[in-house]
Amino acid sequence: MPLPEFYQERLSLGDRKNALTRLIAIHLTVFITLMMARTYFYFTRPDEATALGDFTRQFFTWFGLPDTWKEWLLKPWTLLSAPFSHLSVWTVFGNMLWLWSFGYILQDLSGNRKIIPLFLYGSIFGCITFLLLPGSNEYYFGATAGVGAIAIATTFISPYYRIFPLLGGGIPLWGLTLFYILSTLSSLNSYTLAGALPQVSGLIAGLVYYLVLREGIDMTEWMSRLFDWFNELFNPEKQIRRPDKGKLYYMSNHPPFKKTANVTQERIDAILDKIGQQGIDSLSEEEKKILNRSRNELD
Repeated sequence: MPLPEFYQERLSLGDRKNALTRLIAIHLTVFITLMMARTYFYFTRPDEATALGDFTRQFFTWFGLPDTWKEWLLKPWTLLSAPFSHLSVWTVFGNMLWLWSFGYILQDLSGNRKIIPLFLYGSIFGCITFLLLPGSNEYYFGATAGVGAIAIATTFISPYYRIFPLLGGGIPLWGLTLFYILSTLSSLNSYTLAGALPQVSGLIAGLVYYLVLREGIDMTEWMSRLFDWFNELFNPEKQIRRPDKGKLYYMSNHPPFKKTANVTQERIDAILDKIGQQGIDSLSEEEKKILNRSRNELD
């Protein structure tokens, strides 16, 4: 299987280039925003049921993915906002723990560029699966599909990667992934079909990514280049391209002066000696010009 052409050095937790840290930070920022909004509704409504209903209708509809295409077309950004939205402390904690575990390993195996694109592939695949199901009068949200895609892709890339190597030689990555899949499937009993299938589709998205990667096609590269272009576009440290100093003379294609070597008798004698020994074809362009100039001056 073709692995990446470059291996990026392991990044620290606080490194601003660490895509995994950025991804987790976005999730936590959205979660805190949702919790603050829900708290506001709880304090401004007469009872919990009214607060929860108003919060969902007036605020959460801007984050969660609706259950019909018609509603989604009115709020298309929810295809990207829903995977970053959580309403439970334990849910966001569990998803971020698994995201960090598998994302850290993927970053160690193949660098920093695949994590966010692969998460988005799994999340979008899960969202589309939810929209294809019959209307359920629910909203889809959560990072489970994206995390599942990262988990499966990482495991197939290196199934015998060892974690905790000091514990009896370590635990193979496939064992951790098997535990993750079983724990995820066991929690599906509390979901409806519309909530369960998107999570399974995230696992399928990770497998599809690996199969395509094995054929030599990296589906994350175009997205990584798009992110690079966007970062450079708004990068204040980007160097401003200055005009070439050699073309400051009235934007002309020709230099303002021409450097010409002095024609001395010694130089002419050396050229004539060269002609006598090697022939006239051995002269360089500069020597031919000097010889012509000397002839013109004699004329």
